Amino acid sequence: MGYSWGEEDRGFDKRPNRIEGLPMGMGYNMQTMRAHGVRPYVEQQETNKVSVAFLARAPHKFTDAILKDSDDAKKEALGSMSRWLTAHPKHKASQVEAGAVPYLTSLLSDMNAEVREGAALVLSQLGTVYSGIEAILRSATVMSLLKGVLDSESRKTRERCHATLHLVGEYPAGAHQIVQAGGTTMLVKECLERPSPEALKSLGQCLRDAEGLREALGVGANACMVSCLKNHSAPVIQFACKNISSLTISMESKEEAIAEGAVKVLVELLSHREWTVRSAACSALMSITIAIEGKNEAFNAGAVKHLTDLLHDANKSVVLYAVRTLGNLAELKRSVMLTPQDDVYKATFFVPAMAQLKVIMGNSDKVLAKSARDTADLIKWRP
Repeated sequence: MGYSWGEEDRGFDKRPNRIEGLPMGMGYNMQTMRAHGVRPYVEQQETNKVSVAFLARAPHKFTDAILKDSDDAKKEALGSMSRWLTAHPKHKASQVEAGAVPYLTSLLSDMNAEVREGAALVLSQLGTVYSGIEAILRSATVMSLLKGVLDSESRKTRERCHATLHLVGEYPAGAHQIVQAGGTTMLVKECLERPSPEALKSLGQCLRDAEGLREALGVGANACMVSCLKNHSAPVIQFACKNISSLTISMESKEEAIAEGAVKVLVELLSHREWTVRSAACSALMSITIAIEGKNEAFNAGAVKHLTDLLHDANKSVVLYAVRTLGNLAELKRSVMLTPQDDVYKATFFVPAMAQLKVIMGNSDKVLAKSARDTADLIKWRP
């Protein structure tokens, strides 16, 4: 027989009640031989699983590969490194630890445009982790990035260098290093000659630093931003408005922006088709109308009507800035409110806004509701 069993497993007729162990015998052996006679072809399938040893070696291998003399080898290594970094966030920290940042910085000045593009892309990816920002600041990469944003041959290099500057500028030490490297004056000139959303956002990072803000005002940043407001690109206008909000902190800078004609252009932008532009323009106007002359110019340009219309806007940030700017304008002509023209003045300008302000007072957003109450109190104020 082809099977074995124990004595205790036999029944009364001496036959096995259950079979144990492996099958044996010639029949089973023949069956096994037939099964192995023709083996089916097993196609090799790709897998995303890699060994721990590969994970440990890969960052160093990539770093070594970008040091090769051949441009093709550098491009291939940079492309592989970029794909490697997107696979998992931990890969970025590992690549920084492998000392890649100094070598990538040197590649930003490579003669080959595609190599510069690849190096700028990898640096922008490494800048998304804090260890990458620290390595960029230690390696004096900011100066190379500022040179990269002036790359006349490659648009991709310019955009990727700007993207890295945006990430670096989010940190106070990073913004200060951009300013120390001469980025403020260079970016103001760049925005004046070739305005782009990337350049305007990079300049905005310089304005986060006190020294950068003073330098920007000294080289005519207000005039530059007002000229950008007349651009046809909505993102350019949006970031120009944001920079005006940052520039007009002091009363002197507000008066400078008013002298450059910012108020009239900002009032016109309150009816722009893009809500991002309306929000940024309203924010800039709110900053400027703290000055008395800004209130006068905005009032004469018809800002109250535009702001009243914006109280019905679908975007909450637009409504909030509109409410607060209306509050600034409500403080303007208090001398009129002491005369018989008071009712005429109210009916002409602010009564249409009061109905919507009462609706906003009941909003679930506490900040928005409080701003509406404050603005209504300013409108109704009497001596």
